[in-house]
Amino acid sequence: MKAFTPIFNMIFGSHLYGTSTPLSDTDYKEIILPKLEDLLLGGSISNSFTSTGNDHSKNNNTDVDCEYIPLHNMLDGFINGQSFAIEMVYGALSDKVEKKYFHDIAFREVCQHLADNFLTSNISALMGYISSQSIKYGVKGKRLKEIEKVLEIFEEQKRNHVRLHEIPRELLENDNIKKEYVHYGMYLGAAKETNEACLVILDKIYPLTIKIDEAIERITKQIRSYGHRTITSANVGGADFKALSHAVRIAYQIIELLTTHKLEFPLKEAQVVIDIKDQKYSVEYVIGLLDNLINQIDVLQQEKSLPSREEIYEDFLVYKKATLIAFYKNEMQELIMFN
Repeated sequence: MKAFTPIFNMIFGSHLYGTSTPLSDTDYKEIILPKLEDLLLGGSISNSFTSTGNDHSKNNNTDVDCEYIPLHNMLDGFINGQSFAIEMVYGALSDKVEKKYFHDIAFREVCQHLADNFLTSNISALMGYISSQSIKYGVKGKRLKEIEKVLEIFEEQKRNHVRLHEIPRELLENDNIKKEYVHYGMYLGAAKETNEACLVILDKIYPLTIKIDEAIERITKQIRSYGHRTITSANVGGADFKALSHAVRIAYQIIELLTTHKLEFPLKEAQVVIDIKDQKYSVEYVIGLLDNLINQIDVLQQEKSLPSREEIYEDFLVYKKATLIAFYKNEMQELIMFN
């Protein structure tokens, strides 16, 4: 007997983006509803995987991977800006994605409601991967200069032994520091119950409660990561080009989300991504493209055409609770009758 109820299954990865090659394996993701009885007995709400491949060799075009994602995690993933959840929602709603199946048609209504009400400007999860590739290949530009300005301010405040909330805001909120790189904001605190104030520095969260010494340590580490590696012939292999192609793809997706508030499949820029993966462009060209896309994202984020996560999080929690109750309704009634 299955330990979950299937809700929705869809093709993923390169076959969804339109960037597959004859050597690409096949990826699926399936939204599931874990058994309520298992959860009541302490079962975890975690993703699971199956694969026809093995750990000792790279997947080929005959291999099929599938990730099973509890509905709970999918809902949280969307509000938190996780790429898999955003792609799942817009893929489910797209008429152009043929390889998908609704085990429960109510899931389509869930996707429509998420798209209409809970798409936010929170793209930190998506930017994390792009940032890692930017750092890896030395994409610095204006971003590094801005973070160095903040370090200088932190160093000046060190003698006062302050916490970040004690630093005069006008030192960090002025025309000398670009708001798209450094700005005050809110984040879901460690207790995951209340929103707390923070300073956002190049997509990194700095709680205002931390001491200046800790802030300096964090930002120094952040700066040090820039330029950690340089481009040499030793790291310009196919794997690196594949990683760069992923970063460019995600950047295009972020721009589409921030401008059109949706995603279309296959991606309009699919051929560019394929050409990067196939090494048809120089590394220098791809880095320049990625740097340009990041700059576009920085500008779009400042336009704030989408609500922040914090602005709609309470409404999301109400919707999440109602949605889970609706999907578990029959099982809840069965458990009550049984007892």
